[in-house]
Amino acid sequence: MVTITDVAREADVSIATVSRVLNNNLQVMPETRQRVLAAVEKLGYEISPKKKAAALAAPRLILVITNTTIVSINNNVAKAAAACGYQAIFNIYQPDDEQHILQLLDKTDICGIIFCCAWAPGPSLLQALAEYPVVELSSGVLELKEQYRVVADERAMSFDAVRYLIHSGCKNIGMLSTTSTLPVHIARQREEGYVEALCGNSEICAPTKSVPDSAMCSGPTSVSDIPAGQPRQIVYGDYTCDGGYHAAKQLLSQFPKCDGIFCICDMMAIGCLNYLHTAGIHVPEQVSVISLDNMEASEYTIPPLTTVDSGNYESALEAVRMLHGIIEKEYGRGRTVHIEHQLVVRKSTRPE
Repeated sequence: MVTITDVAREADVSIATVSRVLNNNLQVMPETRQRVLAAVEKLGYEISPKKKAAALAAPRLILVITNTTIVSINNNVAKAAAACGYQAIFNIYQPDDEQHILQLLDKTDICGIIFCCAWAPGPSLLQALAEYPVVELSSGVLELKEQYRVVADERAMSFDAVRYLIHSGCKNIGMLSTTSTLPVHIARQREEGYVEALCGNSEICAPTKSVPDSAMCSGPTSVSDIPAGQPRQIVYGDYTCDGGYHAAKQLLSQFPKCDGIFCICDMMAIGCLNYLHTAGIHVPEQVSVISLDNMEASEYTIPPLTTVDSGNYESALEAVRMLHGIIEKEYGRGRTVHIEHQLVVRKSTRPE
């Protein structure tokens, strides 16, 4: 009598993998699935009609077009897709390689697309995307007839982070920003939040208007709009730990009186903390550091990093759910969902 162990041995996989295939678990690569099904057929392994139908059912695929290779972000989308009954396949998008995506769409049975990319697609790809259900995740660059988007309030996240530094006693706050990888509009909005927090605080720079604590500053809307004489302490680096290290070094070289550093992302903040440690600068006693995103690694830095949780998994889950609603024709018109953020206070900042 043929057993599941025999099937696993024939397919050169684990028993658990065979079980996942027979139960149509989507977390199995298509090639592995086909190998297991071929072994079942070859050995004549008997399974119930219900399980056989489930095993033979083609997994529902969604394509994720992204320009980031950050594992935690892509893992969030993959987990959210699996939770909703889909299998995600990823394309790391390059503007000069759209033909690869067009070929993939032509050869693969894709249910829908999540677009999480800094660059707007060219005419051919945009035309192809218009034929599919599409949800933009933290993107906002597509021009489709019906716009479905899941976004975080990037400006408010930055504003809250910088205001926390102000309330904890920081008087001279610099920023580490980036011109690479992070979508341009997101980087711009995060910089604007930094500017608005400073311009809404009379102790750091004179505001153009009176701003209540509960409101965001209605003063300058970009770094270039800051009036002469007000802080312009922004240094740019790569969207990496190494980029944060060198940007922090440059910032403190140019502005040695900085007692607070706002980093545009956790990756750069990790590099920033590394530089401060190397330079013998104590955190948070001499310089407080705060960031955005709440990546898993932020909890394990020395000291643990204060950051703003932008709801990455919640955003991914909402995007997949929205895509499912479009696929199932539950939505007939475009919509935008804003994900709430939360400040996560750790040891890299002084208490308020």
